[in-house]
Amino acid sequence: MDVKNFFTCTLNELLNQEGFKKVSIEIYPNRFRAVYNYIHHDRVGNELSTSVVELIGAPVGSLLCCSGHILKSYYDTPDESVRTKLRLEGNLTEIVNQFKYQFIYRIKNALSIRITELPSEILYHLIEYLNVQDIMNLLRVNQTWQRLLDDDYIWRKMYLSTYGENPDVEEYRSDGTAICNWRNLVIREFIKRKRMEAELRFSQDLSRRSLPASPRLLALPPAF
Repeated sequence: MDVKNFFTCTLNELLNQEGFKKVSIEIYPNRFRAVYNYIHHDRVGNELSTSVVELIGAPVGSLLCCSGHILKSYYDTPDESVRTKLRLEGNLTEIVNQFKYQFIYRIKNALSIRITELPSEILYHLIEYLNVQDIMNLLRVNQTWQRLLDDDYIWRKMYLSTYGENPDVEEYRSDGTAICNWRNLVIREFIKRKRMEAELRFSQDLSRRSLPASPRLLALPPAF
């Protein structure tokens, strides 16, 4: 496949399918450069804003070395580059799919808003809709969620809304609220109830296995 044709035609078609619109393209002896707009829409299809991406391709024999740079982003995403090397030999469908996953989709992902970049107030609001299992999973994600969840108020609210009872602690304040580590209480209660559920399932499974098999009744021969 001709490298120049792939960059100017095939790549353009792929980008159009993914919502990119070509602004300009420049052809040089040893490289190609193109600029594309990417239109951001809300959930009902209204246009929000436009991001601008620069794509550079450098042919090296049958290879096409591509890099994508975000020149302007609606979500103020970090200035990161996406790079890939594509060998333009073999099955065209495989080449196109490889380019989509290794280059185009990574550019779209770089243009997308990351949930951890939302304001803390919004993240705290999202946390209120999560259950204990979701919270436990978030603790393993990254430092942003770990920092947000380092708040005793969140764990106290989670304990009371999930388990609906005051914890078994020894000290209380004058207003009746418990003096305790709410995070440890939630985790301990979560583990205890998970263990109880597992033991109950095991005992139910064991009882089903130990039940005697129902007798098989043989049909009597017909009377003559």
